[in-house]
Amino acid sequence: AVVSTQSTGTKRSRAFVELLEEHEAIYKNGHLVTFSDTMDLLQEEVKELLSGLALFSVPSPANISRFVLQEDFISKVYADYDAYLEQVGEEIKVIIPETYKATLTSLLDAHITICGQSVSTVTLTCPSDLLSWDKLCDQFDAHVQVKEADSVAVTGSSETIKEISSFIKQKETFVRNLSAQ
Repeated sequence: AVVSTQSTGTKRSRAFVELLEEHEAIYKNGHLVTFSDTMDLLQEEVKELLSGLALFSVPSPANISRFVLQEDFISKVYADYDAYLEQVGEEIKVIIPETYKATLTSLLDAHITICGQSVSTVTLTCPSDLLSWDKLCDQFDAHVQVKEADSVAVTGSSETIKEISSFIKQKETFVRNLSAQ
């Protein structure tokens, strides 16, 4: 038997995974698949599980999300609270068991504040097409936003911003020397 479900985030929930294992079911492409004699019970238990989840958002500037949603933080929140976190625009979307909502909201607010205080944003003048900014972000653990054709906003630690600034100057010098030949 197959039943469709629209639950986002539950496929990452430990409780959901355990429920699937208990009923020897699988979840794929938004559908639950199990033996027909256990489908009704599985549907009821999924409804009960979903009713105990809270879905909410916490404001978080997109330029610091890279620092807020570090893999170790996400893993810890998942392990401790069975929570799913995802950056969507200027918010972090959260799916969590209702019992942990207040605790995780406070934790996220504090974590966002601390991350915001540990990084800064600086506008650097350079051609916006000078580099692959995604690769640079990964290499230097920074966030880069193209502002105009001749400037980018870089968010990171002060040391990282200095390194990126130096790297950009070296790249500009290299491009200038190359075009002069």
